[in-house]
Amino acid sequence: MSPPLRAFFRLSGVATLLLWLMGAAWAQEDWRRFRLEQLGFSFEAPPSFELDGNARPESLTFSGPNGARLSVGGAVLDGQGFRPLIEAHLEQDRQEGLDVTYRRFTPQWVSYSGFIGDAIRYVRSIRVCGDRVAIFVVDYDRAEKRAYDPVVTRMVRSLRQDGC
Repeated sequence: MSPPLRAFFRLSGVATLLLWLMGAAWAQEDWRRFRLEQLGFSFEAPPSFELDGNARPESLTFSGPNGARLSVGGAVLDGQGFRPLIEAHLEQDRQEGLDVTYRRFTPQWVSYSGFIGDAIRYVRSIRVCGDRVAIFVVDYDRAEKRAYDPVVTRMVRSLRQDGC
């Protein structure tokens, strides 16, 4: 392997380690808990994400480092089933260019993810209060996957029914 190529891989390894450490640091910092009272759920947002000014009772959006985005919201099923609602959301994401690489459906929760351009999109949805759905969508740069793995894991664990 040529010296420039070795240097590139050595630097890439250092960058990956730094991104992973950044993700581990995020997991240790003080996360903020938010509650969407009308829909009966709560979640934690990473400390490095800033709440955008367009908060509504049924949804919140956040801006993160390096162009990352987090949207959290919910809906009342109104007779529509949980799975059909999420399947429609997934189909809309596909039409926007999402190349799905992972999906898991259960009666109580759904997760799917994939690539959309240079970003990774991760979606998590849970049933709450019997007739409602909570959902978060996080988009972040593909190069930051290792850093975001612990962030997404914590977000998944923090999304829960609260106040039904």
